[in-house]
Amino acid sequence: LEKESFDIILANINRNTLAENASNISALLKPDDILLISGFYENDISYISPIFEKVNLRFKTSISKNTWVACQYIKD
Repeated sequence: LEKESFDIILANINRNTLAENASNISALLKPDDILLISGFYENDISYISPIFEKVNLRFKTSISKNTWVACQYIKD
């Protein structure tokens, strides 16, 4: 996938896998493209967000249900 790019990426996997692959995921997006992630708990947002912010993905919004969360990021 290294030569590919996507307008939207949806990843529903655990927080550790997301964190380990943040730079790879970011590299697949162009500016203003969207990343939607889920598969982790509300209290993990404080762990995940700084990692994605370091790779130029800006937190936009989140939605949660029963302590599970989905987050939207925009590529800067």
